[in-house]
Formats: sequence, C-alpha cells, structure tokens
Amino acid sequence: MADEQNDPPIDMTIMVDEKGKLHEIDHTKAPPPERPHVVLENPIKRGDTEIRRVDLRKPNAGELRGLSLQSLGQSDVNTLLALIPRISNPPLVDHEVAALEIEDLAAFGNVIFDFFLTPAQRRQIQAALGS
Repeated sequence: MADEQNDPPIDMTIMVDEKGKLHEIDHTKAPPPERPHVVLENPIKRGDTEIRRVDLRKPNAGELRGLSLQSLGQSDVNTLLALIPRISNPPLVDHEVAALEIEDLAAFGNVIFDFFLTPAQRRQIQAALGS
C-alpha cells in the first residue's frame, strides 16, 4: 500500500466538449485550457471589487433563445447586451453590461463572433492574417 503522505494530490477536472464527450484534465501534468475571455479596458466596479477579466463560454441553443444568429453575426448591440449576461463568468448583470464602454463591448463582440466560426473559417482568417 502506498504511503498517502508521499502521494501527490489529485487535481482533476472533467470537461465536456461541444459534442458531449467527456475529457479528464489532470492539472498536475498540464495547465487547464485557457477560456475565451475579455480583459476590460475599463473595469466594472461592483461594490469594493473591480472586475477586470470576464470569461465567456460558448452559448448553447437555449441561451440563444429569442436572439437572431444574423444579429449576432452583425454584432448587433441589443443582441450582445442580451447574450453577455447569459454566458459570462463572473456573471454580469444587465445594468453592468449596458454600462460597458464601447471598446469593451467590441471586445465581447469579437469573442462571441469567434464562437460561430467553423474550424475551416478560423484557418482561412489566420491564413489571411499571416498568423
């Protein structure tokens, strides 16, 4: 039997990909994957706390209810304002999103737009940009 005091701690996360497949991530071997995020040029003040970074997750179909994919593709302001609170972490509330400075709203729009690109479209963009 192994000496429990000498065993390294177990640090695992179970993630589900877009196709519903489970993946174990061992954090003792590799860092967790970077989540899409926005670093705010103008932090959100919430009480004594300043929110400087907001992680975003790819929305599922239910979170898009009532929104137009065409409007999202055009970065329609009202559509972005409705979607951001649904997919943000820390969760942002409507009045915080409505008070975003334009450069921060544009950054959210860029990340959200990327969620809707296929891998082939991403490769085409990267090739066009030379990256």
